[in-house]
Amino acid sequence: YKYLNPICESLSANDIVQKGPGAIFFTTVFIETRDQVWRCDAADASAKRAACSAQKGTHQETDGCGCKSQRTVYPIGVEEIDVVFSHAFRTTPEAGTLHGSSDRTADHGGVRLDTTFTYKNGTTQDFVGGKESVKIRLLDLLQQAEIESLDDLNTNVPSDMSDTTKQPMYRTTGASLSLGIIYSNKVKDGVLQVEPRNPTVHATIHSEPARDHPGWAGWGSQTFYLDWSTGESGDETFDKLTRYRQGIVITYAARGRIYWWDEVAFLNMLIAAIVLLNFCRTLTDLIVFNLPSSLTGGLTSVLARKRSERVNRKGAFAALGLKAAVGARDFDKLDVDNDGKVNFCDLVKVFGNVELVNYDQAVRIAKTIMADAGVDTREGSG
Repeated sequence: YKYLNPICESLSANDIVQKGPGAIFFTTVFIETRDQVWRCDAADASAKRAACSAQKGTHQETDGCGCKSQRTVYPIGVEEIDVVFSHAFRTTPEAGTLHGSSDRTADHGGVRLDTTFTYKNGTTQDFVGGKESVKIRLLDLLQQAEIESLDDLNTNVPSDMSDTTKQPMYRTTGASLSLGIIYSNKVKDGVLQVEPRNPTVHATIHSEPARDHPGWAGWGSQTFYLDWSTGESGDETFDKLTRYRQGIVITYAARGRIYWWDEVAFLNMLIAAIVLLNFCRTLTDLIVFNLPSSLTGGLTSVLARKRSERVNRKGAFAALGLKAAVGARDFDKLDVDNDGKVNFCDLVKVFGNVELVNYDQAVRIAKTIMADAGVDTREGSG
């Protein structure tokens, strides 16, 4: 694209601003191309040729007489235009089914929604919900996105093809911004409210460069017919104006977090966690006890035998009898005075034979054993 015959013009906001679904566009420059075609034998043909030369156009005499001219127009004061908008939110039932709008008060249903914008110098501006519209100057949004001026050079795009020492300005290339509207029911200093259900929701505005469109930005061309086409090819007349636009594209991006305590949701999460933990244990057992022993160095076989043991009634009684026999043999060793009873003194004497156990320790150990058995632990009692 060639930006020929550049001029600055004062245009109305309707010529500069265009709204779209979830976005708004501000034209900072447009290449205006005018195509005129008329009958060569028309009474005003000579006057039109003279007008074409005056506007530095190119004469065309194929399929009739015509003129093609181009100019580049920079609208004046685009960055001073205010961006005015309203916004709203609604939560799911899990977060209290809250809803609110910046242009309605709580009296009209929902909650009051205040909005805060922080300028680059750190000062803030609050817009009270239902009392005033959110209104921010375009230049302030640009500066928050680290674009100080539309006359700054845009280093995110290639240099001029005809002169690599020249870099275009943002006023020529345009820029894409993401305007974040961030909702939260935190207090303004970032600390969560103490109560588990805080219905007061607040919004903050944050502008940043769009990461997926760092270079040229614009909404393309517009075509206007100043004189609609009439006649057949070679004998037609028309006057067509085309504007190819670059500028600032602002896309709204709403996001946020609402903190809400829901007993049912917590219970469902707790149940899901318990079920998941049991599943993990089952999965672990399946892997550990069923892997081939060759992969675990024989560990699977050992653990499998310890995990499950085959028993029967005769074997159980035999094991119980063997334990009773071992107990009877050990009883004789504990019955130091051979009176057929193991008493407090017997236990003290047994522990007294241990080299590292002194008398006081032996007494305490014996008292603990006899007390657990429900026997009087006074020294010397049987």
